[in-house]
Amino acid sequence: MKNQDRLETSVKAGSLLDESVFRLAADSAPDGLAIVDSEGRFLYANQSMGRIHGYDAKELTDRRLSDLFSQPSLIADAMKTALEEGHWQGEGQGLRKDGSTFPVRQSITRVDQPERGPIVLLVMTRDVTEEKTWLERLELRTRQLAALLEASREINSVLDTQDVMRLLVQHAMDLTSASGGCAGLLVDDIMVFRECNVDGELKPIDYSFPRGYGVAGWVIEHRKPYITNDAENDPLVPKEFSQKMGFSKLINVPIVASGGRLLGCFELHNRANERSFTEEDAEVLLGLANQAAVALTNASLAENLRESAETIKRNEETLRLLVEGTPDFFFYMHDANGVFTYVSPSVEAITGYTPSEWMTHYTKYLTDNPINEKVIYYTERALKTGVASESYRVEIFHKNGSRVMLEVYERPIVEDGKVVGMRGVARDVTDLCRAELAEKIACEEAEKRVKTFYKETIFAVTDGKLEILERDEIEKICASPDLPEMEIRDAKDVGQARKMVKEAARAAGMESSQIDALVLCVGEAATNAYKHGGGGKLTMCATGDSIRVKVSDSGPGMDSLALPKIAFMKGFSTVKSLGMGYANILACADKVYLCTGPGGTTVVIEVFKQPKPLEVQLASLPDLW
Repeated sequence: MKNQDRLETSVKAGSLLDESVFRLAADSAPDGLAIVDSEGRFLYANQSMGRIHGYDAKELTDRRLSDLFSQPSLIADAMKTALEEGHWQGEGQGLRKDGSTFPVRQSITRVDQPERGPIVLLVMTRDVTEEKTWLERLELRTRQLAALLEASREINSVLDTQDVMRLLVQHAMDLTSASGGCAGLLVDDIMVFRECNVDGELKPIDYSFPRGYGVAGWVIEHRKPYITNDAENDPLVPKEFSQKMGFSKLINVPIVASGGRLLGCFELHNRANERSFTEEDAEVLLGLANQAAVALTNASLAENLRESAETIKRNEETLRLLVEGTPDFFFYMHDANGVFTYVSPSVEAITGYTPSEWMTHYTKYLTDNPINEKVIYYTERALKTGVASESYRVEIFHKNGSRVMLEVYERPIVEDGKVVGMRGVARDVTDLCRAELAEKIACEEAEKRVKTFYKETIFAVTDGKLEILERDEIEKICASPDLPEMEIRDAKDVGQARKMVKEAARAAGMESSQIDALVLCVGEAATNAYKHGGGGKLTMCATGDSIRVKVSDSGPGMDSLALPKIAFMKGFSTVKSLGMGYANILACADKVYLCTGPGGTTVVIEVFKQPKPLEVQLASLPDLW
């Protein structure tokens, strides 16, 4: 009997769909759809199944399902599971006709006939190459954004040019997985490099690139990133430089201050067998370069101040001339009563008040910002004890009513062993604070988008079977349980929980196969709670045609980036994710609600009292067709 005849005799008379309609719908599906017998021989395959694997659909009628996968044993095990348990779902490596492999997501469902039992297996296959690539890029960008924020904080926390340059190169290497790098400063229109980082080891170098010479000279002229992944044949890369530094791939990014002034640049290097640099790398590194420009400007100003402090000891007037000519700083002194006795003229450009208007108590222009409480504490402590504080921030009112954020560096004035006043330097950091706030908001928004993406993706991929909820949403489920709350502390409690749920489900009229599925899910969830969550609680409630069991713990929660593997890969578990068993729960339950985070994990398992009719099960499958 031909395969087509075997299929036709397997279909009950009076089917809801005419065969021609079924074929038209199946061949229109973007995902692969096939029907195979218990040995894996193709009885039917739609056009997409053939296209995905590089065949014409008709060529598959002489093949087995295992011929289309690089791991035939995995498919054999999957078919066995589907025949025994009714369904299997997972991921693997598909095999094309030309021998190439690609990632696939596949489900195999047993189709039963009441009089004959299992008759065929329904196979659905999706090529997830683009999805995997997109997810990897999304995860990389998320990590890069977090790393960029941390790098910005660390770079802006130092006020030494050499330290800024070293941190800049190290963080840039971390962001792009580069094996080497160096940073140079622009001196008299020449880019000067004095140090390089090779595999984490700092080495002295001495290279100078005038305008128009080498990659650094090109960057001086164009002030934009330069990428080459073939340094040996790139005319802009001096062979002596690339050979001595030992790289074959390069990216150079300019450091440009506000107003367009070029401060320097930094380069990253990779060897021939290491990853190539991309435009996305350049985009991320430009963000880091902007932070480096602020840090270098601050470091330059701080170094100028340190040099000026040495001059103060020799010439007070020289100090005043220097500080008064610095637009972003003002110098001040006040007596032991907190009344200013001197403020440099630059204060008017920053605050709007003239130096004479500042001849009052230091608290007069303070805003109601809570950070100003430290100002009073530090000042009064220094006046009483002579103990200087680290730099701190203070918010004051501008004369026009706006608010100005200052960073203050001050020291007590001591005469004959007695504190007679304070002297210090205040720097306008209003724009810096706004930039920090903008970065924080951007990172929070990025995290929110990633979280929403995972929730929606998991919900869609599971056809609404697994739903990720917030804490307040999941607490509303089973808010009024039918059974007393049960503590889960050890394996003995898990057994008691399974027994309690089984008895309650039987009393509620649940069909025996559904009871088995519910009890299996409860066992997995309760085991997770005591093994990974430090113990938990279990409650149960009925909702008419189904039973819900809620298991919650106060453990560390699961890593959101690992949720897809936790949910869809049997046996997957990591120290961070603690996800063992969720694939089993998802396979057996009719609906799963999940909430996880640092405060713990709560899972609600819902199983219908009666199994779905065959027609309902088949009707839910063509969502991917």
